[in-house]
Amino acid sequence: MQRRHILLGLAGLPLISSCEYLHNRSDLDWTEDVLLPDGRVVTLKRHQEFKGSYEIGDTPNPSNYWLEFSHPDTRERIRWEQNDGSANLWTLWLTINKDKVMLLTAPMFGSSYESNNYPYPPYILFQYKNGRWEKESLEKITPKRIRNNLTWNPKESRLRIEKLHYHLDKKETSDSYYQEDIYQHNRPFWVNFDGVDRQVFGWDSRKIQNRKDFIEHALPKKIIDIGEKNGKF
Repeated sequence: MQRRHILLGLAGLPLISSCEYLHNRSDLDWTEDVLLPDGRVVTLKRHQEFKGSYEIGDTPNPSNYWLEFSHPDTRERIRWEQNDGSANLWTLWLTINKDKVMLLTAPMFGSSYESNNYPYPPYILFQYKNGRWEKESLEKITPKRIRNNLTWNPKESRLRIEKLHYHLDKKETSDSYYQEDIYQHNRPFWVNFDGVDRQVFGWDSRKIQNRKDFIEHALPKKIIDIGEKNGKF
């Protein structure tokens, strides 16, 4: 009898794994509060699909997605949408200053780096103008030191989003970047653009013969990624 119970238990494992797999590849919808640099809070409505590539034993990577929100001054409904699959961009930071709406993003995967001509620093800045998003130079970003205020990787944040009943407050949203990563667990993430006077493109390690010379002569001199340590910047 005991052996029979064990066999029945084992027989249920594939079903559980299959259900979990299907759940993790289903679309995810949630809302998140975003703390703007000026102290105001806007609420974003977000939708994420999971139809990207993946390795055996893993779940599909994020693919197409959109987010939308109301401009706090004009009440215009603004939408950001990505439908390029693996060439999509991660969302990192949103700022709104009167009619100036800017969104900082970063390439998701290798194909995204390629489609954006291998940017370094590896970020892409957009500004919302006349109903559309246009690329802007990183030099225009203000303030120069920013902390992420958007959910970075929905795949890594999925369990948290579900646990919090599909709504993240401003703190949970800001803490989402690398929140599930063992190397920066529970550490907010900052980006420092001080000293970055220009952005270069075309940095493809597969094509550049002398990487050392390229770094010395073309890349910005200062490291820009800074993780907050012990609560101090």
